[in-house]
Order: sequence, then structure tokens, then C-alpha cells
Amino acid sequence: MIPVPEFPDYRRIELADKTLFDRQFERMQPDISEYTFTNLFGWRNFYGFRLSGYQDFLVLTARWKGKEVFYPLIGHGDTSATMLDLMRATGNAFVRVPEHIKQLFEGTHGVKTMFDPDNADYEYLTDDLVKLQGRKYDGKRNLIRKFKSSYAYEYFAIGTQHIAECFRFEDFWCHEMDCEKMESLKAERLAMEDILHNYGALGVRGGAIRVNGAICAVCMAEKLNRDTLVIHILKAAREMPGLYQTIFNEFLQHEAADAVTVNMEQDLGIEGLRKAKLSYQPSDMVKKYTLSLAA
Repeated sequence: MIPVPEFPDYRRIELADKTLFDRQFERMQPDISEYTFTNLFGWRNFYGFRLSGYQDFLVLTARWKGKEVFYPLIGHGDTSATMLDLMRATGNAFVRVPEHIKQLFEGTHGVKTMFDPDNADYEYLTDDLVKLQGRKYDGKRNLIRKFKSSYAYEYFAIGTQHIAECFRFEDFWCHEMDCEKMESLKAERLAMEDILHNYGALGVRGGAIRVNGAICAVCMAEKLNRDTLVIHILKAAREMPGLYQTIFNEFLQHEAADAVTVNMEQDLGIEGLRKAKLSYQPSDMVKKYTLSLAA
């Protein structure tokens, strides 16, 4: 294990840190989608994550809207007092703060809290997404039936032997979506490539659909906490109506038996993502906040 420098010194997140983070997350049982090791590792370059130790906590900084910010503390101890220490020492805000941490600061003089709707996570009951029962899911069922009646397909769990195929699909998908013209898609591509390169070590669970011998859809996820599966990647070829709905449903049927709820991450304020995630009828939203020192 690589030593963690003491605050105010930092270093990059490395693959060798997985055991350290997993141990802390197992104790914490986080509810925000950011807090799996795969998510932090895959997006470490885009957000510029840096790691430090302070008292009994792991401290993460990131680049956010041109500023250095803290992510929620990882570990156990006097959370609110430690956050105040760090904000006063640096002037940095804390972002992606979950509700139960934000509540510790209610009534605290000198601390400003702001709801961050673009980063609230969409949460669903797994059973609802697997069964798709009732009128509210008529459209999803119809699209799945359309795909199944139009294509002979194979669903399978992704293993390390399928990684080269997944890279070919990612190349196809990015060409189709013109990833190079959108910073968000370029960043997502780099994150997916990091996940694929380290698929076995990260312990991600994945599923894919093949049509005519080629992968045309993938879904990848991992456990966020004991009850929740968080979806990191959901991609499908656009020219096959119903393929997105089918890969998602097949994946949950085969890979989510140990999950009561499914977290589909945030919409980042993107209208198309918001519409798609709302269409699955979320049972809850995991709210997040930005905390900063009042001016």
C-alpha cells in the first residue's frame, strides 16, 4: 500500500489504493454515487482528485468550476469539526455533501449550505425496474418487445476475456456520438477506458448484448453499499430501438439480485439525461449540497 501523506500534502489516487478505500466505504456505507473506488479512480484525471490524510479521515480534493474543492470526508470521527477546520485552513468549499452531513451544520453560524440539484442521484427500487409493471412502464415494455421481435440477440456477463470486444464497441459508440466534439463525452470515454483496462482489479460487474456477433450495448455497475447497486456505464447503439431498455433490464435481471435499490447517478443538469432518468420513475432522490464559509 502506498502511504497517504498528511494534510496539507497530497498525492494522486492510484489503483493500489482500492483496498484502503473499500475498507473505509464498507464501514461508512455511503449513499452518494461518487463514493465507490471505481468512480473515483475512473474520473481521477478529469476531476484532478488528490488524496491526503487528516486526523482519522481520508481527504479528497478536486477541481470544480475552476476552483479547488473538498469532497466529503472519508472515515470516522468528528465530521463537522474536521470539515470546519479544513474550510477555515484553506477557504475551500465541500461539494457533493449528502443530506445527513449537511444536517450537522444546520444552525451553524458562518457556514452556507446550497442545494446542488444537478448532482442529485436518481434512486429506484430494483424490483420495479426488473418487472416494469403497471401503466407507467408501458413505454419501456413496448420498446423491449420491439427490440426482441426485431433482433436475435445474446446477453452475457462481461469477463476479462471480453475486454477487447468492449473496446471495439466503445470506439463504435464514440464514432456514432462524435465524442471528440463534446468534453463530457471525451471525459467519459477516458473513464470507461480506465475501467476496462483495470476491469478485473476493480471488481466491476458488467453485462453486454451481442447482435450479429458484435457487442452493441454494455452496462457496468458495482455495489455502492449493502443494499444499492450504482450504474456507472449504460451505452447502446442508437439505430436499434429498444436496445437501451433491453440491456438495462437484462443486466438488472442477471446481475442485481443482491440489490434492493439501484442508483443511476446524476443528470448533471443535462435535459436529455434528466428526461431519461425520470422516465424510469425514481423512488427517491439522493440530495447533495455545497458547503462553504459564509462571506
